[in-house]
Amino acid sequence: MLSIAKRIRIYDSMSQQLEAGLDLHQVLIGLNIPEFTLPLQPAFQGKTLEACLLEHPSIPKTEAVLLAVGTKSSSLPRILKDLSSQLAQLQEAQQKLLISTLRPGLLIFILVFGFPLINFPKTGLSGYFAEVGLYLLVLLGSAGAIAGGLRLIWPKRFSIPFLKAYFTNHDFYNFTTSLGGQLGAGVDIVQAWESSFKAVKHGLLLKFKTLGTASLKIGSNPFQHLYKEPFNKLDPLFLSMCHSGNISGQLSENLLKLAKIYEQRMFAGLRILVVVGSTLVMAIVGSVVAYKIITYYTAYFNQIDEILK
Repeated sequence: MLSIAKRIRIYDSMSQQLEAGLDLHQVLIGLNIPEFTLPLQPAFQGKTLEACLLEHPSIPKTEAVLLAVGTKSSSLPRILKDLSSQLAQLQEAQQKLLISTLRPGLLIFILVFGFPLINFPKTGLSGYFAEVGLYLLVLLGSAGAIAGGLRLIWPKRFSIPFLKAYFTNHDFYNFTTSLGGQLGAGVDIVQAWESSFKAVKHGLLLKFKTLGTASLKIGSNPFQHLYKEPFNKLDPLFLSMCHSGNISGQLSENLLKLAKIYEQRMFAGLRILVVVGSTLVMAIVGSVVAYKIITYYTAYFNQIDEILK
């Protein structure tokens, strides 16, 4: 899979060249990134570029679908810009998360493996590893206690459902972006339906795909099933926006609006993770330092007691 940085560079370069009036095939030939261009070589030998993109092994399925749609319309430069912007936001969030945990993580490493070296001449190798193990136990205990306390204080954020919500928003974002983008580009819903679920793992959405596929085969509208069991348990906003879009004939617009909402929810989750992650790591570092100070002074006062005796 191509890194986020490489994909941003590719999409920015392609959008700029296309806006300058270059032909798409000329743009692809000029790209000096083999991981991206080599899987597209069959497009120069008779295979459609759309098919090559949909089978591309180095870009996510959602992005591949949107790019494939763009090749059949005049919206490719806009799609490339949007993808680049979204990836830039994701990259920034990941960098913040990395920075917020890297420094405290380095401190933890020094504390766990550096502090026992002070007593190494007295304790030897076995004593060193025993002390390292003790510090690790303190770390794990502190992490568990802090996480448990946070979950009691703020249960909706610090629990498995919080992580599940992030991946759910990610699946809904993939589906609404892909289907909304394809419908907006004029692709028939029968063609767009299957490809819109390629990056989706949400159980109910996959059931919706199966039922929707069967409906499309008999010429029926797949969105008529949304308010029936079990699909009425899906996100109420998703249900209402799809229902109103289906009735008003603005399904593509509503799906793209939903995509923006789910994108914002995803980034909100990442921002919370950044804040919580850095706070948790610093709290753990503090607990290790506190433990070291307590053990040092305990040993110090024990020695004074022995001298006084």
